[in-house]
Amino acid sequence: MNDLRYYETMLKMRRPEIVIYSDIIDAILKHGTKSQTKIQTSANLEYERMLRLIKKMQKLDFLDEKLHVTERGKSFRKDFEPARKITAEIFAKYWPKPSKENHR
Repeated sequence: MNDLRYYETMLKMRRPEIVIYSDIIDAILKHGTKSQTKIQTSANLEYERMLRLIKKMQKLDFLDEKLHVTERGKSFRKDFEPARKITAEIFAKYWPKPSKENHR
């Protein structure tokens, strides 16, 4: 996941909403639902945007009303993971990260 964020930042790309859904689910699974700030920070979102996307995710039945990840949300995340990995591999092939030697 972090490799994909590196390329999105380096290439100044906007993350598609579907990628952000995956990031929010990851953040909730990692940090739980008690701290929306941790979810926001982990998903790298502005607070208001995070709230809007959470509402959409609840309508899609990815999250319940208490922000717990539903079975549908877990299934989405599992199905989406290979797409993230393939995308990161493509970026790495065509836009390799600069080596540390080039930064000296």
